[in-house]
Amino acid sequence: MKTALLFFIAFVFLQSEKSFASVDSLSTLDISFTGTEIIWDADREAGIDINILFHIVVSGNKYTAVSTSSAFCGTTNVGEWKQELNDSMIDELKKLIKRFEALPNKLKVWGYVEQEYSIKYAGNSWGLSIDVMHDTLGFQELHEKIFAKQYNELKICREKFRAELTNSLQKKWYYNPKEQEYVVMNDVLTFKNAPDSLRTCYWEFGDSLLFNSSCRQDIKAGTRAYLLTDRYRLFLYFFLYNIVCGEILNDNSSFEIMSVTDDELKLKLFY
Repeated sequence: MKTALLFFIAFVFLQSEKSFASVDSLSTLDISFTGTEIIWDADREAGIDINILFHIVVSGNKYTAVSTSSAFCGTTNVGEWKQELNDSMIDELKKLIKRFEALPNKLKVWGYVEQEYSIKYAGNSWGLSIDVMHDTLGFQELHEKIFAKQYNELKICREKFRAELTNSLQKKWYYNPKEQEYVVMNDVLTFKNAPDSLRTCYWEFGDSLLFNSSCRQDIKAGTRAYLLTDRYRLFLYFFLYNIVCGEILNDNSSFEIMSVTDDELKLKLFY
């Protein structure tokens, strides 16, 4: 009887140790994720690169998720996020790890748009490239669940920035038309709030971003610009052909807002 009792105590102890070891090993979890967020305006789509770094820090009996990403509020990166994990979050992470463990260490699933993972956990590592349509790991969804508070704060920040930006844009922005004759994707355009000997043309934004340009004679009354916010960037776009006077073949032109101050606006041609 005594032997059986000792065996039972030892069994419970070992199971407990195994359970704690499983939790403690979360401290070895390190995920690097690169993906693409598809955004839409009307009937067009474009891809935004996403980068997330994620790991766990253990202090005593507390587990904290630490993450950096390519998410921005306006033109400012959100920086580092920290969130203490509750039991539910820990369970969700364990389920995610089980999905990792069911996959080979190297996996390449060909697809039009791919999610890239570099994962380390408990001495193992995975390098995964998965078609976005077949990525069932659910890492992004879990990331949003763990950092729900931070994502909500980011949403509020963006709404505030969007309103402030709409007001900030409402003026004439001058540029050199010679610099916009042959603009290609990823070129950065710089506008100033006052004319000079070179900056003789302007874009003008009014209420509700009603738009006019001194270098365009064909802009119809009521034409406006739009602000488009995805989870990672802020864009200014137009339903106008050849908006920058260059050889742009798309029907509408879209710009990532790089920076905006009282006297300077920088836009990068996105498509």
